[in-house]
Amino acid sequence: MIKYTNEEKTAAVFNDIAFSLATPDDWDSIGDTPTREAVLEWLDKGNTPSPYVPPAKTATDFANAVQSHMDIKASERNYEGILSLATYATSTNPKFKAEGQAGLEWRDACWAYCYQSLYDVGVGLRTPPTVEGLISELPEMVWPS
Repeated sequence: MIKYTNEEKTAAVFNDIAFSLATPDDWDSIGDTPTREAVLEWLDKGNTPSPYVPPAKTATDFANAVQSHMDIKASERNYEGILSLATYATSTNPKFKAEGQAGLEWRDACWAYCYQSLYDVGVGLRTPPTVEGLISELPEMVWPS
């Protein structure tokens, strides 16, 4: 196991913070390889780091969130996930069959809504939602009584 001195740990933390504050655009004015000293000097000259702008969410980010949302909802009734729930649509047990069919229809509706929303964003028909916003717009799961 490698042991680091407190100075090395402090420098590593500072560098992580400096790199998180200074964007690649800032690095051009700091130098090719920003060091702790270079960043401090750059800041002492009155420079301020560019605001952090998180990367845009991708279709995969939205799809993963929708999948997770459906899996969590299915698990509320002790199914392993939405895939497991949907397989019960062909069950010989009437309760499981009804829940499976409801889950299958809900899954289809959620994916249709998700992909239509992403398409609409792509062609400029709507503003990009947040992941949380898209999840809140999905159809509700209605369990059979």
